[in-house]
Amino acid sequence: MRMPAFVGRLCFAALLALHSSGCQSGSVASLPLDETSVAERVQRGDALLADLPSSGDTRQQRLLMAASMYVSAQAYAKAVAALNQVDTSDLSRAQRVPFLSDSVTALLGNGDIDGAWATVARPPAGRHAFIDDLDPAGLARVAERRAAVLERRNLPADAIRERVAASRGLPGDARAANEAALWTLLMRGSRETLSTLQADEDRDVQGWATLARIVRDHGDSPGALAGRIDGWMAANAGHPAAERPPAAVARARSAKQVEAPAQIGVLLPLHGKLASAGIAVQRGMLAAWQQARTDGGDPVTMRFYDSSRSDFTATYDAAVRDGAQLVIGPLEKENVRLLQQRERLPVPTLALNYPDSDGGPVTLYYYGLAGEDEAAQLARTAAAGNLTRAAVIYPAGEWGQRMAQQVGDSLRAAGGSVRASASFQGNGDYGEVVRRLLDVGTSEVRHDRVERVLGTKLAFTPQRRQDIDSLYIIANTLQATQIAPAVQYHHAGNLPVFATSHVNGQATASAAADLAGVRFVEMPWIADAGQPLRQQVGSAWKDIDDRYLRLYGFGIDAWRLARQLPLFARAPDTRIDGVTGMLTLDANRRVVRELTWMVYRDGAARVLDDAN
Repeated sequence: MRMPAFVGRLCFAALLALHSSGCQSGSVASLPLDETSVAERVQRGDALLADLPSSGDTRQQRLLMAASMYVSAQAYAKAVAALNQVDTSDLSRAQRVPFLSDSVTALLGNGDIDGAWATVARPPAGRHAFIDDLDPAGLARVAERRAAVLERRNLPADAIRERVAASRGLPGDARAANEAALWTLLMRGSRETLSTLQADEDRDVQGWATLARIVRDHGDSPGALAGRIDGWMAANAGHPAAERPPAAVARARSAKQVEAPAQIGVLLPLHGKLASAGIAVQRGMLAAWQQARTDGGDPVTMRFYDSSRSDFTATYDAAVRDGAQLVIGPLEKENVRLLQQRERLPVPTLALNYPDSDGGPVTLYYYGLAGEDEAAQLARTAAAGNLTRAAVIYPAGEWGQRMAQQVGDSLRAAGGSVRASASFQGNGDYGEVVRRLLDVGTSEVRHDRVERVLGTKLAFTPQRRQDIDSLYIIANTLQATQIAPAVQYHHAGNLPVFATSHVNGQATASAAADLAGVRFVEMPWIADAGQPLRQQVGSAWKDIDDRYLRLYGFGIDAWRLARQLPLFARAPDTRIDGVTGMLTLDANRRVVRELTWMVYRDGAARVLDDAN
């Protein structure tokens, strides 16, 4: 139903008042969502475009304000349509930055990364020559938007440079938000990215990268880290990070005031069915301990106890009696449950597995290699890219169901949903499972019915269901190499495909070719085989079994986490750059991992970093 013209004029007048009294950018997107519902925002945008003049300043204003309303309601397609009607050659200086900012937000929200880049790239790559003519504040705002696009293009080094440039011209709150995003990028970047930035011509870029490298390389020794940060601060007086240290840096400096444990008791299964796993974790911990000693870290004594003995509670208590000020372990789930059932624990304890339910003593923390972390990260990232309608294929059984459930929960939290799911048994008929998942049979039935009615043969290409925009594969390498070709065969080759690290096995060249384009997450320990510590571990233990390689990394991060537990207690939002991922602590004292993105491309699994 078309809105009467006089209603549109009234809405325009009211919104013009809001537009004029709002932020300098002229955007109405700052209206609180609880005051103006999404539906109302869309209606107001529609009202602004009712009886739109064919030309003139009023037309420009209405288009820009309607687009801003649509952006604030996340009605990105409508926003793009409105912005496409703007005469960019006639934009006033005050209108240019709001136009560029809303254009980038709308295009990214609509999944058009190339269009967003063309909007804010400098000429000649960009389509708007007036970008070079903006005032310093406008240039800073555009640099911040350009960084957001570069992040989506998987070009973190370039995004970091733009955020450094943006901070020079952004005002207080906007600058703080930009520098927080900058620090997150630095913490996620690869070693190669940071090395490149440390050699950058821009001294501010150099300083940021060097500080990030210090925090990442020395996080397992709080005392040594604080000293190195103090040294950086003294040598970089006047640097933005010295004047406004990131929260993580400020906390790390204060960590020298936190008394680190002098003795740690480690409870691992050294006999029985879990002995191989326990020994791999032990070796990883010893490697991290040795590296901390070499790095001049705080002296710590480690004593190991066999948690596979019959009376685990007595073993734990013995470690505390022997002087342990902190305990790492156990690995066995049943022993974690025993600790969780105790009313209190005498010392901080980092269990190396997750319980079935939340709760337990306040000094009991949980860390494990949960596949659910991976499934959640896949879904969050896909939803951020506007891929919110998923199909999931997973192995039958409790574990597969949990993983599929995590994908669904994470998508729903981001405004998406799982539209279809299917499970498979062992090494069954993947082709038929995929065919049912993609609902190819419906189009075949429809085609057969039409042929029977017409009494003639018709040219026909089967069609998959059209209500999904992404596919999640929960499977190992062998299974995935049969599922991915089946997806191609059943006319879904254009669907983005996501997978967990289980897809990253010992893939042959032909298997990697079958998996081309599949994106997955992996712990940095596996993604980057050139890490110095991984090389040291390989030299120290020649008998490493690839099946337990991840557990070596798990042991390294268990050591690092334990050393940081006092800091976690003081600042729960602490982030640790670990070899198993970026580690944070949730409200239930569970360590959550954010992993490295990889993709199968050119016959191998490759890190998605600084590459399209």
